Amino acid sequence: MKVVIQNCVTRRYLSDGDDWCEDTANAKDFGSGIVAIDYAIKRSLPDCQVVLSFNDPKLDVQIPFTESCKKRNKATA
Repeated sequence: MKVVIQNCVTRRYLSDGDDWCEDTANAKDFGSGIVAIDYAIKRSLPDCQVVLSFNDPKLDVQIPFTESCKKRNKATA
């Protein structure tokens, strides 16, 4: 399992160097949701959620922590 940051609007993932990429294979692994959230907050990254990414995307777990992602996830639920 990888713990990654995803922009909930663009659906892109944060990679090393604070670039954004299309897939979790190239995304930065934070190892912990707390570390990922702390990283995003300290850098004021907008529209972010943590994703627990497994080998099968159907098993991925999205954890919205910015208000915009929380609202977006409620609207699609």
